[in-house]
Amino acid sequence: MVLVLKTALKAFVFVVGLLALITVSFLWYFYLTYIDETTLEGAVYDYAIGQSKPEAYSVATVQFANDEISGLHIWDPFETFDATDRNYPIIKSADLWTVFPDDRDNFRDSVKLHFSEGELVKIHRHRQQFELP
Repeated sequence: MVLVLKTALKAFVFVVGLLALITVSFLWYFYLTYIDETTLEGAVYDYAIGQSKPEAYSVATVQFANDEISGLHIWDPFETFDATDRNYPIIKSADLWTVFPDDRDNFRDSVKLHFSEGELVKIHRHRQQFELP
């Protein structure tokens, strides 16, 4: 009887330890893959601070053609567009562009391009693989 209890206790401790290890591994993965950074000078993700809207859009069209991005979103109208030459007249009026490197309309994985007076002034990268409660 004592041997059965010891074996059951060992199995229980093993299962609890395994579940704790899995939970910690997931949390560590989420922490390591989280990105929330802003660039105010230099270049990142093929975009450069000081780029004009046509230059930035040209980069986006190349990225879209190479399947590096899935779309480009603006807030007015609240819509996501393919980064093609025919959509530039609609997109050029917006000063905030959201580029989706992964799934279209996935705001948990995006690059925001902030323009002022026709030039790129800020690049903000946000990626999180989980929902906060």
